[in-house]
Amino acid sequence: MPAIKKDDFQKIYLTAKKNHLIVNFFFKNLKYILCIDSTVCAKNKNFEIVSWQKAFGSKTPHEILANFELEKIEVKPKGSENENEKIFNSIEEFINWIQTIHN
Repeated sequence: MPAIKKDDFQKIYLTAKKNHLIVNFFFKNLKYILCIDSTVCAKNKNFEIVSWQKAFGSKTPHEILANFELEKIEVKPKGSENENEKIFNSIEEFINWIQTIHN
């Protein structure tokens, strides 16, 4: 897995926000999700917002992506249920895709 830097995460966040996307990062052996949905937040597997401290402690988003093993990344346009949902199985695959829509 490539090292995710703060600037990399910032680009992901800004691209998701600009394109009205919800991005959910699921991790193996972790019951919390890193979510980009207008803001960056922590959610449980029922998609309920939980305290960042409870979910990830003092880690920043890019530290979470660099230190926890990804299970999958789900991306969907805001306001849609599961239509047009994209699923990525690696951060590399996701970054390659996000770069195609980053302006």
